[in-house]
Amino acid sequence: MKVLFCNIAWMKYYLGTTEEDKPINAGSYIKENEDGGEIYNFQDYNGYCYGYVMLYGNMALEKHFEGVASNQSSVEDVLVIWVATNENSETRIVGWYKNATVFREEQYGRAFTNHHHDLYYRIKASAKDCYLLPEEQRTFPIERASAVGTGMGMGRSNIWYAESKFAQDILIPKVIDYIENYDGEYAFKST
Repeated sequence: MKVLFCNIAWMKYYLGTTEEDKPINAGSYIKENEDGGEIYNFQDYNGYCYGYVMLYGNMALEKHFEGVASNQSSVEDVLVIWVATNENSETRIVGWYKNATVFREEQYGRAFTNHHHDLYYRIKASAKDCYLLPEEQRTFPIERASAVGTGMGMGRSNIWYAESKFAQDILIPKVIDYIENYDGEYAFKST
């Protein structure tokens, strides 16, 4: 199974910035502007969710996903795990996209729900395959490599391919089991 972890700002709903829902614990741009590309990651746009994760440059998909050519613009059928850091400085799974398409280059589209916030995204999935947990259900920790060791958690990059033996043999099976057996409420789940 192809898996990608993406670190984004913490929000309640990812439906845009409001007085009650402002992004926290991300880079300086979000801190200064209370805005960022990920603030709409769980907005249904005509049946799709468009996920943004801050990266510099293109993704080297062929280095991390088997069977992907160096000139291939995207890879399909990826399980994207969205993680964010809460007010207690704990990185948690906040949601996921199943069967997602991950793009090598940042994509752009005109947003029709908010003409002031066009779509910049790296990941696209059918809204029916996108799940956001309520804040109180965000209990699954994703450790930081700086605290637990290289290959045992996310590093400084906002993306993690989780290719280490620990990630492949222990963490990813636990994450998949958690996702497949989660039976709680969702803050976002399209019908």
